[in-house]
Amino acid sequence: MGPRINTRASIKLVTWNAHSIFNKINELEYFLHAQAIDIALLTETHATPSNRINVSNYKSYRCDRLTHRGGGVAILVKSSLQLCLIKEDRQNGHEAVTVSVPLPDYGITYFTALYNPPHRYIKEKIMEELLPLDKPTILAGDLNAKSREWGCRFSNRNGAALLKYILNHPVYFYAPTDYTFLPSNPGRGDILDIVLSTTDIPMCLEVLQDLTSDHVPVVITLGTSQILNNKMKKQTDWEIFDYLLSESEPSEINLHDTNAIEMEVHKLTNDIKDAYKNATKQVPAQQYAGLLPKFIREKIKERNRMRKRWNRTWDPRLKINLNKLNREIKTDIINYKQELWEDKILSFNNTRDGFWSFARRLKSKRTVNKPIYSNQVIALTDKDKAEVLAEHLSHQFTPHEDPCDINFVYEVRHYLQNWMIEQPAPNRIEHTNLQEIKDIVKRLRMRKAPGFDEITNLTIKYLPDCILLRYVKILNRCLDLSYFPYIWKKAKVILLPKPGKDCTRAEGFRPISLLPGLGKILERIILKRMQPYLDILPSEQFGFRAGLSTTKQLVRLTEYLGEALHIKQIVALLMLDVAKAFDRVWHEGLIYKLINFNFSRELVHLIYSFIRERTFYVSVGSDTSGHQRLGAGVPQGSILGPLLYIIYVADFPKDGITTNHYLGCYADDTAIATRSISPDYAVKKLQLLMPAIEKWCEKWRISINAAKSKLLIVRRTRTRKPITERLILFGTVVPVVKHATYLGVIINEKLTWKQHVNSVKGKAIAALTSLGDNIWWQQFEK
Repeated sequence: MGPRINTRASIKLVTWNAHSIFNKINELEYFLHAQAIDIALLTETHATPSNRINVSNYKSYRCDRLTHRGGGVAILVKSSLQLCLIKEDRQNGHEAVTVSVPLPDYGITYFTALYNPPHRYIKEKIMEELLPLDKPTILAGDLNAKSREWGCRFSNRNGAALLKYILNHPVYFYAPTDYTFLPSNPGRGDILDIVLSTTDIPMCLEVLQDLTSDHVPVVITLGTSQILNNKMKKQTDWEIFDYLLSESEPSEINLHDTNAIEMEVHKLTNDIKDAYKNATKQVPAQQYAGLLPKFIREKIKERNRMRKRWNRTWDPRLKINLNKLNREIKTDIINYKQELWEDKILSFNNTRDGFWSFARRLKSKRTVNKPIYSNQVIALTDKDKAEVLAEHLSHQFTPHEDPCDINFVYEVRHYLQNWMIEQPAPNRIEHTNLQEIKDIVKRLRMRKAPGFDEITNLTIKYLPDCILLRYVKILNRCLDLSYFPYIWKKAKVILLPKPGKDCTRAEGFRPISLLPGLGKILERIILKRMQPYLDILPSEQFGFRAGLSTTKQLVRLTEYLGEALHIKQIVALLMLDVAKAFDRVWHEGLIYKLINFNFSRELVHLIYSFIRERTFYVSVGSDTSGHQRLGAGVPQGSILGPLLYIIYVADFPKDGITTNHYLGCYADDTAIATRSISPDYAVKKLQLLMPAIEKWCEKWRISINAAKSKLLIVRRTRTRKPITERLILFGTVVPVVKHATYLGVIINEKLTWKQHVNSVKGKAIAALTSLGDNIWWQQFEK
């Protein structure tokens, strides 16, 4: 019934009815790695949303039964594969989950795991939805459809309906030649696990006896180009790396202009990368650290041989021995994994950071890879997603069009044009030296991801002095010419899903810029040269400043609130929501402010060179987008970006703010409070500040989302007099809330911290629970 099998390389799938997965995860994990399975389509998992199905080196996608115990399907896909969750379907009494995987030669292929209960009739409409003819789809699972046409003992209603569908639609059908359902009753064996396909990808099926269930696994071999390569890891000989760079021919450095700087930076980068490449070799990485010891593997082989004999003879004595051996194998695997766990915990005695990193990995929630929808385009592959996200970011990195004082924009633009062409007496920026560079390199964090040039901080730490001296000459010439090299302004952007946001939309991701490490060292030098000018920062700004933190800002706010409550006053606390704060900083406005804050001309030119003509590309998996330009914003992955932002908002209006007010800022998190004996009067006092804030935002193209901002009335009066006064910002009423989060702490209207304590307790319990069965207290409770 299917196309002819060819002889090309293949990938492997398995479909298996687990009949409850939870006491079989260990043997399933071993089976998947031993058989080199790429995609596993599991049915009857009996999982609920609170359960986890974790298999090392595999991602899991599920559709659980929500009404009662039983049923449920899951797809496990090797972590090295690109894939995307398409849908979960439980609307018609069955459970199905579909993912897409790009296959060489065949393009995007959809894989569906389906479980149809015995009492549910298979309708033609359902099959048409699960097997769309316009999409290459492979569906496998337990359909509880029996027909003599594919070797069953008898036919049932579902089998007749499925056979009719196959004959009337251009689909391929595959069924194994051996029974896949093997109950204790020898007369009831049958073929229930089958495969349907709307693609002509050739495949063959093989029944194995490796897993314990009343169903056996069916391995499906797809005749397609091999899409997985053995993982490799790098081993670098740093002595060879040092030798190659030290023995490289020194070049005459004549950095007379910016073009010469660019050429020398390119040459230095290539020299470092070439030396690293020649000093590094690729060795196979350990694919599966949990390989079972030999005595357990021998028991599994014996169990499989015994099960084959039992399938032929149905000898009850053999069944007893088979069940006994199964129990031994499960116990041995549990004991072996417990020993591994204890060894892992003991290894953290002298590495505190490693312990917390391991704990974070255990309790972290895996991000589900879903398609991204944008302008009626569905991005399924990593390449398509990268392009969609890059296009979205190119629009995001632009100044706000509203609010905007267009006359002031023209005024600033005209002023800067005249200012840039003036040629006053030079005031050279202080040079750097080898010792300063070594001090910076020494403090570099090892785990920071590299930029597009792939030069890691570890590589920079091993650079010999001769290379560092070349680097120092480049940096000093950059300081002389107030020039930031273009190659160090190119960002590799990765996107992290925002908690609680829709990850099928580009707006649900937060961009993180990965910049070249050599360029970030220059940023640190510029940051140090800017220190004498930073007295312009307001005392209320606690963001990204030495000796200040979110904790200290929260202490200020708590003291203000506590003092007001102590004298029986009521506080109106406004928390502003600044839209795309870092991403939409108006470049011309920032330079204009630096000039008016009396930064040196050379520093202003250097910062202008740093922020202008920046480019980026988006990386998703192993694919990248085309390059895009940034029209606004400061890169959040940079050293200077956060400082430039707090300089940009340093002149936040304080008109009308007295000692009776509170103003607190941590970067873009801004809170304003007033106090009074009346809640309405406190809100009125806040309202008096709004015109100045609106005018300032319009002037500097800063957008505040009034609907997402929050107004909290803090009071401990017994009688709750309703508030009649409304706070209006940009024509929108700011919502009044009973509690709000500021700098990670939940503040309620009575300042009792009840919601925050409950939130922290909930997170702690969730974190402990997520660590799994290896936590001692869970074992004790059992």
